Amino acid sequence: MNRLILLVLAAVFVTACSSDGEERPEYLDSQSLSALEIPPQLTRPDNSEELKIPQPSAKALASLQKGGVMEGTVAPAFKGLALKSDQGIYWLEVDQDADTLWVTLRDFWANEGIAIERDEPLLGLMETQWLKEYRIKADRDAGFFKRVLSRLSPDMMDRFRMRVERTGKQARIFVSHRGLQIGITGETSRWMMRESDHALEKEILYRLTLFAGLNTQQADELFLAYTPYQTRISPVAGSENSFEIIGRRELAWKRLQQAVDQLGATVVQTQPKQGTMLIELSEIPQALLKEETATIDDSGLEGAYEQTSTPRSTTVATPASETAVKLMLTLQEKTTTTLLQVTDEAGKPITGGFAYDAMQMLANLLK
Repeated sequence: MNRLILLVLAAVFVTACSSDGEERPEYLDSQSLSALEIPPQLTRPDNSEELKIPQPSAKALASLQKGGVMEGTVAPAFKGLALKSDQGIYWLEVDQDADTLWVTLRDFWANEGIAIERDEPLLGLMETQWLKEYRIKADRDAGFFKRVLSRLSPDMMDRFRMRVERTGKQARIFVSHRGLQIGITGETSRWMMRESDHALEKEILYRLTLFAGLNTQQADELFLAYTPYQTRISPVAGSENSFEIIGRRELAWKRLQQAVDQLGATVVQTQPKQGTMLIELSEIPQALLKEETATIDDSGLEGAYEQTSTPRSTTVATPASETAVKLMLTLQEKTTTTLLQVTDEAGKPITGGFAYDAMQMLANLLK
């Protein structure tokens, strides 16, 4: 019996040794899949360049080797930028063609976040909308209390007019400011003109130079000698329609243009050689009143310091119709001064009404 078992085991051993040693699982014999073939009319894209990291420029390498931050350069928006003045009137003078300059000025206001309401390239006039919050941004040196007053008091508005004069291959950029404030009479209030802020005019010119590519140090040096003009006008004795301006007529004409811009008037007709200018002025901007016909809460300032304050409100009155007048301005040169005469369109003296108020406002702006 044992012998039989040994014979069976020997037979099994012999069979195992004689089997094919090349046998292995079928998955080991499977071939790897070949790469996808490109159709005949297509080619394989070369992505090698897209994956390359660009090499730094020589300027960047030099800056990094010095351990500093790379200095960026901005192409100047204006060529030949300079600040010019004449007896206290300041403007920017640039070497720029009219079309390119106008586009740049639009970009400047857009960069400031200020919408343009009047855009007339042929006349060289650009005027912004009325602004409520620009005083906070413009007064960079204002203290905390002044900023609180500006932010909580909705009784002031600002508007800017930019005028461009073409002189040969150069252009002059003038900036004028116009301000409004609410005057309260009893329980009603109305918008009234306030004095133009020359600091805001300077601020706009300053920001324009920064937008043009100057750095703050260059702009500060440019405006180092900036000083607003002083009073150079006085009423003529015995006449309520005539004023004497110190200086030649050319300078008086520039001052008159600046004052008209600050007044917000529209120039209907102008003859510089004859020294005459016909302007039209509306008593109150109707578009502004339509926006501002609402209840104004003046309790904000008290609420900031007194928790028990009672809110008070006042209503802005809206006139039934717009009052507009036309004024004829005439300059006559004397020996050392220039005579300004203000009449109505027909050349008659102004006796009263809004036309008289407008004449007084114009004279005040010429100071």
